[in-house]
Amino acid sequence: MKKLILASLLLFCCQIAFSQTQYLPGYIVNNSGVKQQVEIRDEDWKATPTSIKYRNTPTGKVQSAEIKNLLAFGLNHGRRFERHTVQIDRSTDNLNILSHVRQSKLEEATLILELLVSGKAKLYYYESGNLRRFFYAKTDGRVEPLIYKKYYDQYDRITTNNRYQQQLFNHMRCEQISTKEITRLDYKKSDLMNYFIKYNACFESDATKTNKDVPKLEKTTNYTYDLEKETKDKAYLFLGIKPGFRNSSFEITGAPLIGDARKPKFDDQTSFTAGIEIEYVLPVHNNKWAAFVEPTFFQRFKGSKTIEGYINEVSYNSIEVIFGGRHYFYLNQEAKLFLEAGFIVDTPFSDSEVSFDGQRPALTVQSGTSFSLGAGFKYNNRYSIAVRYQTPRDILRNYMTWDSEYSNIGVVLGYHFSLLK
Repeated sequence: MKKLILASLLLFCCQIAFSQTQYLPGYIVNNSGVKQQVEIRDEDWKATPTSIKYRNTPTGKVQSAEIKNLLAFGLNHGRRFERHTVQIDRSTDNLNILSHVRQSKLEEATLILELLVSGKAKLYYYESGNLRRFFYAKTDGRVEPLIYKKYYDQYDRITTNNRYQQQLFNHMRCEQISTKEITRLDYKKSDLMNYFIKYNACFESDATKTNKDVPKLEKTTNYTYDLEKETKDKAYLFLGIKPGFRNSSFEITGAPLIGDARKPKFDDQTSFTAGIEIEYVLPVHNNKWAAFVEPTFFQRFKGSKTIEGYINEVSYNSIEVIFGGRHYFYLNQEAKLFLEAGFIVDTPFSDSEVSFDGQRPALTVQSGTSFSLGAGFKYNNRYSIAVRYQTPRDILRNYMTWDSEYSNIGVVLGYHFSLLK
């Protein structure tokens, strides 16, 4: 039965990993300028994509499109990408191979750029590996690089060419923006986005659009980066109450050669468990990754096995602590699936032992470690249910001539509270 449940869990994990991909309403613009409404596979692009997958209808065939065949694509309520031929400096920031030349080495390339801010002036972004570059365009439509470069000066000190500040001073300044504001700008997304928003606001109140304006912009496809998304990826801390039940097995797999009575396989036991969990949701990748610590206080296994007239007994009570990681797969804003893995440290109570009906002194159960694998469902960051399997651990490991295996599979429920607002 346990093997069947484990196989089902593994199959479910594979199904999550390979099938639970979200397709969102979006559009593509081909090289002829024709815009087509489609559903685009949301890859939560960190780097600039080189291809996308889409389908024409929710049940349609999934197709792939390379960037060279697209002028633009985007999500109706999200990000927009455009293809442009630009000048780009690919100088590295790797200190081991940093250049001693201050001047940027520009080369022409046709790239897909992400539109961060739209209006009188537009801000674009490109990322590939460790390379991050920003570009801008004004009303004439030409897309120009914002120049930034790290290099070693003549004394081998690390310094930066911040020409992008001079570019903004020369070409994108209004009365509401001071010189000091420009000189304090860092070459990073949040600083530059805020600057472009402020610059555009100098000219017209609605110059900078947000994704809430998408319906008004359908005819012009003047979409912008999700400005609110910059603050969504923040850390979250949850406290969870975790009751559950599990099916456990225990057997002695190795013993001194004094008869089978010392190698009993005890009947499986079903028991109730209870614990708490502290989960820290990381502020990266749309909050899809989390770390957790989960102590389980009521973990017990008690059984007996009679072999050739001898009663072999086990009484095993302990506190388990799981240190683990979790990855979420969003179904919608409220519901998500998850996979988890963890390392278990088990501390038995002092009265935990295995006895052999007086044949020899009882064996004290020792602290052990093992791993856990699980998959589950969480709703509204409040309720959860998971199936969890623990790999076998030897709870007699301090006895050189004895070996044992304790393992279990179970269902864990959860009720969670947010600790960070």
